[in-house]
Amino acid sequence: MRAFIAAILFLSATSLLAQDASPSHAFDYDPKAPLNIQELSVEHRGNVTVHDISYASPKGGRVPAYLVVPEGKGPFAAVLWGHWYWQNSAFFNRKEFLDEAVALAHSGVVSQLTTGPGAHPGHVEDKDPLNDQQATELVQAIVDMRRGADLLVARKDVDPARLATLAIVTTPS
Repeated sequence: MRAFIAAILFLSATSLLAQDASPSHAFDYDPKAPLNIQELSVEHRGNVTVHDISYASPKGGRVPAYLVVPEGKGPFAAVLWGHWYWQNSAFFNRKEFLDEAVALAHSGVVSQLTTGPGAHPGHVEDKDPLNDQQATELVQAIVDMRRGADLLVARKDVDPARLATLAIVTTPS
């Protein structure tokens, strides 16, 4: 019996030691790659400007976003918003916290509100409970948010030392 347990422990240890110890590169991207920002429209809400934009995702495709900018030259604090990712939400996209971002703009805060991969136009959800899509989309959401932070700190009206991120990710219920 001891030999059997020793063999199991040995096989377990060798399989653990054989695993690749290098870090995952799933979240890697080139932060110097062009953002390729495209502006679709501009809306004025009093002295606050809401830009409907998109930027290139390092994982492919485009990231729809709102850029909410206060009046003035800055440098402003900035907030990067992510939505709840609840499929049944009427705001399963960048509109989730738009009213809050406009309210913060009145206090001199630039906000960017992104739409996660699961809410991109044309997205098709894999209904198989044992699929890789959820993990792939979570990685893309994180990389897209990091790229959104790159976009914000590249702006001359944003103080890069005053950047906050609010990303709320939930799992399906």
